Amino acid sequence: KELRRKGRKVIGEIELGYIVSVPYKVPWYAITGTNGKSTTTKLLELMFLKDGKRIIAGGNIGNAITSEIKDALEGGYLADLEAVVVEVSSFQIETMERFTPRVAAILNVTPDHLDRYASFNEYREVKLGIAKNQSGEDLLVLNRDDPFLRDVDGRVKARRFYFTASSPVEDPLPHGFVEGGNLCVRVGGEVEKLVHETEVKIKGRHNIENALAASLMAISGGVNLKSIAGVLREFTGLPHRMEYVGSCEGVEFYNDSKGTNVGAVLKAVSGFETGLVLILGGRDKDGDFRPLRRYLGNPIRNVVLMGEAGQKIYEHLGMPDNAVITRDMGEAVEIAFRLADRGDTVLLSPGCASFDQYENFMERGEDFKRIVREIREGIHAH
Repeated sequence: KELRRKGRKVIGEIELGYIVSVPYKVPWYAITGTNGKSTTTKLLELMFLKDGKRIIAGGNIGNAITSEIKDALEGGYLADLEAVVVEVSSFQIETMERFTPRVAAILNVTPDHLDRYASFNEYREVKLGIAKNQSGEDLLVLNRDDPFLRDVDGRVKARRFYFTASSPVEDPLPHGFVEGGNLCVRVGGEVEKLVHETEVKIKGRHNIENALAASLMAISGGVNLKSIAGVLREFTGLPHRMEYVGSCEGVEFYNDSKGTNVGAVLKAVSGFETGLVLILGGRDKDGDFRPLRRYLGNPIRNVVLMGEAGQKIYEHLGMPDNAVITRDMGEAVEIAFRLADRGDTVLLSPGCASFDQYENFMERGEDFKRIVREIREGIHAH
């Protein structure tokens, strides 16, 4: 901001990578949204690779795309690339001027980073900025079940493909949907079945949405349906995103440490039918936890709270009898395990940043997994 005030131009690393690639006419595939970005980016990368396409991938998922572009430039294969796949955060969109993805996806927009943006509306507009330079020759993939993304008429110029994790009722017509339990896509007027939802290894309705978004992007990039279906059957998920950790005395443990906002928690919780012990808390990002109230009792049997936001979350939930406030992760996991019955699930989906007790969400997730491992080893030792 200080540099901009002085009239200096500030661009982000994705913008820089894009500018370098423009003379080589490489198509970019960009994925943004509040939740699901990394999973969808990885799915799309794997679909391209399984189909034998030469691509590079990076961005907010962890590896700098400029590094990948530099390697391709120095290796003399930048012009041979069939796609650049990038995960893009709202912060990265803020520093874009020329960036024009051939295909972009906005997976969902729910309140997040309200400690940075003046309002939810400002945050939504930033997300929509990923499509600002697209023309009618480009494609924008949108979640039809997201009220903000259903109607963007007059605000984007790109062609639109919609996906939905529900049935294919029109208004607007979805190109990716679920029918009879099958993930389906509409290709050239024909409906094609990809896989049955029980074959998708990553858990939860939100991951069905991610799978459909990645599939539509892959199809637009010429990927064979068989390659797409193969990846959907094989992919077991990324660490710290609804990651299955193991079971102990009939209780299953899932690590969703990447769930750093309330929208992510809601999506994670909605993937369970009953018997859920939810661990919440950390450093608050001005989140509103009240929408979780409707899940108290079923599927959420108990809530275990930790970190700086523990007391606030307790109050937002209506100070329920089935909530416990703890000091730290160790105590939270121990209590959650004691509260769970055989057949139940303990889910870490904090709905908060990790910075009150950890360097990042990865360290928090690894700590959760370590404690679960110690519980399992302690019980087996006896």
